[in-house]
Amino acid sequence: MKNIIFEIFGIKETDIRQCKDSEGLNIRYCSKILYDVFFNIFSSRKCHFKSIPAWALWVKPNLQMQLIEGYFRGDGTISKDNKTISLNTVSPLLAE
Repeated sequence: MKNIIFEIFGIKETDIRQCKDSEGLNIRYCSKILYDVFFNIFSSRKCHFKSIPAWALWVKPNLQMQLIEGYFRGDGTISKDNKTISLNTVSPLLAE
């Protein structure tokens, strides 16, 4: 993520920390620009109207895959028998 954000916005992370309860990393940014972008695109007040941003259609395939992976990690599930996956949304635009 830090490489993608730097590539797109030219902004470096403020802090990187190991998550206490997992093997993940917590990457922090102090940026009004990033706040405005993420708030306007991903604000939960607009969840019924969310869609894939137009710019995502034109980025490199590996970046598109990371967008899909992030969406799945946030709103996806795999069944216990590992035979089905679900992606959840209240947005008809995002479902399309």
